[in-house]
Amino acid sequence: MKQFGRRTICVLLGVTLTAALFSGCKKSGELVSSGVSGSAVSESSAVSGGSGVSRVETIELDFSKGLTADGYFEGVTASDYVMLPDDYRSMEIPAEISRVDEAEIRKRIESFLSAYSTMRQVTDRTVKDGDTVNIDYVGSIDGVEFSGGNTGGNGTTVTIGVTSYIDDFLEQLIGHQPGDTFDVNVTFPTPYENNPDLAGKDAVFKTTINFIEETETSQWNDEFVKNNLSADYGWTSAKQAEEEIEKTYRENAELTYLWDKLLEKVTVEKEPEEIAAFHRRSFDNQYLGSAKNYGLSLEEYLEQYQDGETLDELAEREKETLKEDALRSLVLQAISEDLDLKVKDEQLSEYFEEYFGSPDYTEYEKSFGKPYLYMAVRENLARRSLLENAVRGK
Repeated sequence: MKQFGRRTICVLLGVTLTAALFSGCKKSGELVSSGVSGSAVSESSAVSGGSGVSRVETIELDFSKGLTADGYFEGVTASDYVMLPDDYRSMEIPAEISRVDEAEIRKRIESFLSAYSTMRQVTDRTVKDGDTVNIDYVGSIDGVEFSGGNTGGNGTTVTIGVTSYIDDFLEQLIGHQPGDTFDVNVTFPTPYENNPDLAGKDAVFKTTINFIEETETSQWNDEFVKNNLSADYGWTSAKQAEEEIEKTYRENAELTYLWDKLLEKVTVEKEPEEIAAFHRRSFDNQYLGSAKNYGLSLEEYLEQYQDGETLDELAEREKETLKEDALRSLVLQAISEDLDLKVKDEQLSEYFEEYFGSPDYTEYEKSFGKPYLYMAVRENLARRSLLENAVRGK
């Protein structure tokens, strides 16, 4: 079953052009939408059983409600509400906006290398400060083992100077070598909230160092790109990857600039209630879908995961974002009307091929409805028209 948490709205229309590349959601199987930004709602696979199951079967999600068959807002002619500036098809982008800092490209490359790094187990040197170490230990007080004071032989990984252990437990690992078994002497702090019975007591942990973990990072080259990034991004060389990364940063910056300038120039008489209502339903549907995924009623989900806040209270906290979403959709529909954009099925396939790695959008259509998919692609095309027609400074 498709998950509908906030992160389901992954490539955020109106914020970035190709956010998937930088958000880690590229071809992740999550919907690209014009929904709500903000903190993520926890996601989980559907849970079977429990009192919530019968109630969640009554939760119905209709993301396409309020949209026409071709992905426009029902009952709304945006040009009745919006006056686009005469130059919106040929806005100028200053040259400095289009320049991409090489450091940004390198930062993205480093993130790819880090994501595909591997761990190597080292056993032929002593432990030093800052090392990540896998250890086992058995704790005792006055020679008697206490509950929760050992790893059960399963090993646990800690990083000296980063992982928080009582007293100077981890610092006592320094200088020892994998295979060593030795006593670590510590005193529990006072107070000790995790187990008040241990507060202030001296303890001995018989500790074994299993191995030191070292991160092995690949070199950025054609082989790395082909082996790790080709399937998801279609890149076949390091040069192509760098060019695409640079293009994405540039287009994101340009689109952000163009959108801000457009909003400065556009005249909005008023905002139709139909679009505001659509985005509020979209907001609600995300929480309803998350509840359904957890096998809970909406009330149970909100109580457990949203501190008991109601949808109205949650929406109130997001009211400015919801208002921005509605304005964005209104202006993008005005552009769509002016350009007479009509999304075709082949454009849907192209869109999903680009962002999700497959032209098959069947499962998304089942979950969100084709009008919703048409809207997402239509808004994307409207935004892209700003980029394609812009005049770039030299």
